[in-house]
Amino acid sequence: MAFRKKLLKEKENPYDLALTYCTIILALEGEHLPKKELELLAFTIVRGKINPFTTKNDFAQMYKSTLFSINNMISRLTRKGYLIKEKNIISPNPSLKLDFTEGFFLNMGVIVKRNKGTDS
Repeated sequence: MAFRKKLLKEKENPYDLALTYCTIILALEGEHLPKKELELLAFTIVRGKINPFTTKNDFAQMYKSTLFSINNMISRLTRKGYLIKEKNIISPNPSLKLDFTEGFFLNMGVIVKRNKGTDS
């Protein structure tokens, strides 16, 4: 028998909200990212894009990171398909884009995979 659990959390800002969302979605996909990569992904989703200079500097200041490490993280997230790079602009994958200015409700189902021919 399936169970239901309601959970309501408040976050300080859209970046923290996006970070929570990314953590949940990637965990359900069985993907583990280092904390800084999750923060960069969430930051990019909230901002909509990263340009070569100003946005990278904003992230570096907010999350105490270096431009060199940001470039490395962008490369890894792009290879995994979470970010899309067009010319010098980096955007989040459209499947991850949401508006985190108000919040979100997540209705999800996780079930046990059953093999055909078994009752348990």
